[in-house]
Amino acid sequence: AEVLKVVFGEIQAALQAGDFVAAIAAVDNGVKNHPEQSPILLTIKVDLLFEFDTDEAQKLALKVAEKEMKGDAMQLNEWAWKIVDPEGNLPRPDLKAAVRIAELACEASKFEDPMILDTYALALYKSGKKSGSHKAPGKSCQAS
Repeated sequence: AEVLKVVFGEIQAALQAGDFVAAIAAVDNGVKNHPEQSPILLTIKVDLLFEFDTDEAQKLALKVAEKEMKGDAMQLNEWAWKIVDPEGNLPRPDLKAAVRIAELACEASKFEDPMILDTYALALYKSGKKSGSHKAPGKSCQAS
């Protein structure tokens, strides 16, 4: 916990100074020096990147979704939604990444969370897989 306080302090100071590069460097140093904290630190990095470099955010979200955050259904769903959100403002949404991240979120939630299934269906639909967007593997999405 003390380690995170120090790293968070460095990130916050950099952001308050308007230095995004230094904030990312603080996260990267935290991951390098404290790998046991990498899931939370990489989550922060993805969220920062979504604010400043959406292309890199999407790439890192996919990478982290496959490894460090695999199994965290809610976090994965949040990232997938950021990519497919109809009211979002991503200039180049990576729909392949959104589908995969949403699929991992569905797997983590055993295809039982309606919010996550909704994100997955929208990602499939937006990626052009319209015929399967109403179904998840082994489950069907039904209106309540």
